[in-house]
Amino acid sequence: MNKFFALAVFLPWVAQAAPLSIQFEVQLRATEKALTGAGVPAMLAGSASKSSLAVGDITERADVSATKYTAQSGFVPGGTLGPFIKSAGFSRASNGAFAAGMQQTQVFQDARVGKGRVISRLDASGKNATATEGSIVHDKAAVRGALVDVLGLQYAFAGRPDAIKAFSGTLATGKGFVPASFAIQSESVTIAGQAVPAVRLYRQGSSDGLEIWYRASDGVPLMTRISLNAKYGATLTSTAKALPPAFKF
Repeated sequence: MNKFFALAVFLPWVAQAAPLSIQFEVQLRATEKALTGAGVPAMLAGSASKSSLAVGDITERADVSATKYTAQSGFVPGGTLGPFIKSAGFSRASNGAFAAGMQQTQVFQDARVGKGRVISRLDASGKNATATEGSIVHDKAAVRGALVDVLGLQYAFAGRPDAIKAFSGTLATGKGFVPASFAIQSESVTIAGQAVPAVRLYRQGSSDGLEIWYRASDGVPLMTRISLNAKYGATLTSTAKALPPAFKF
């Protein structure tokens, strides 16, 4: 009994970081042609083609440690255009581990309204990835550089802002895999009326853009922009409704 008590006294106590919980307001800007093609009434389509309109909310939760992360995300269309873009709703989940200076995807799940769940998975060797929907194989790829996905990449640098650097890797899209190169730039974003120093990570060399703004102080995501101009003439911008608390794992 005395030996056990002595051991317990000297065991180190490790604080667990509170999970990151962030709600994003999603805004859409698209060409009038794209919106009318999606069945949006001409008057609403004309408004959305000139300015961004709120189209719903994304709620995210992420648990991040020094060695791994898990994240969940769900988009519920809403606002004026919500009834016309119901098929854009989704749920996503990502988990990964710390390697080569950043958190990298091991499994990414993407389920969209009216469609099956696509699971993108890194194999045990860390050199190949497969995207499957049940027994259907959508894509296989040799992984070049880091394997990342649009959800996991948002939390890849949480708690380690100094690790936000340009890199090239393989992006899991929820349908398959594409090579992707990312660059960074120091900027400022406005969240809930407050200007916040940020680092923008943006995809290079693609007509379909992906940009993420991380808080410079702790690497927490504040804003994400996905451009689908090549096919849909649309841009989705997700902005945090409130500043998340300072994060440290």
